[in-house]
Amino acid sequence: MDGVLAAINYAAIILSIIAAALALALVRPWGALLPHRLLLIGAWGACVLLSLRGGVGLIQALVVWVGGSDSELTTLGLIFEPLFLVGGILFGLASRQYRRDR
Repeated sequence: MDGVLAAINYAAIILSIIAAALALALVRPWGALLPHRLLLIGAWGACVLLSLRGGVGLIQALVVWVGGSDSELTTLGLIFEPLFLVGGILFGLASRQYRRDR
């Protein structure tokens, strides 16, 4: 793995760590030390991005699967794309609850 693919993977790793910290900040007491608006913008942004990524990827995998392709990538798409969608929904629920609690 080199070049652009490596850069994309490193960026994804960094964003995953940031998203995990953001999710914890929404539900842990130390999250109150961070700016309220910054947490909500980040959480709703993660909600939208993960939901779009999961929704579009799932639709694409379903279209390819219904079209008759039985590739390994289609199977992986049908397994992993819903996880992105669920992550987006959970970020949305967590940010809604955080706003309600504040």
